[in-house]
Amino acid sequence: MMQEDCLILVDLLDREIGEAPKMETHQKSLLHRAFSVFLFKDDCLWIQKRASGKYHSAGLWANTCCSHPRVGETLEDAVQRRLQQEVGVQCPVQHLTSLIKNWINRYNHKQAKMEAGITPRPKG
Repeated sequence: MMQEDCLILVDLLDREIGEAPKMETHQKSLLHRAFSVFLFKDDCLWIQKRASGKYHSAGLWANTCCSHPRVGETLEDAVQRRLQQEVGVQCPVQHLTSLIKNWINRYNHKQAKMEAGITPRPKG
């Protein structure tokens, strides 16, 4: 039997604060480090259809790949590992942005599972 990956738990500033098993992290909506890759070739975005057996978003079309760095693994190594596993390629990647605060604000608004005190910043 394969051992479940432990995910890196983080605070709102992406500072490591611990680790927890992947399923527990997702079931309890614990804030954790993750990444999303959007791979372009000739101005076309590579997308993939998620497996029908996934426990969330099964069968839906999604970005090129996404996952989590393992405990002790750099983000860059994790991205290359998952690109190879998911689409069979290795290529240079560029870090564009961190979405942690925007994601939390949207999650808080849509799911009402996060604690109060995380408020969106006004635009303008």
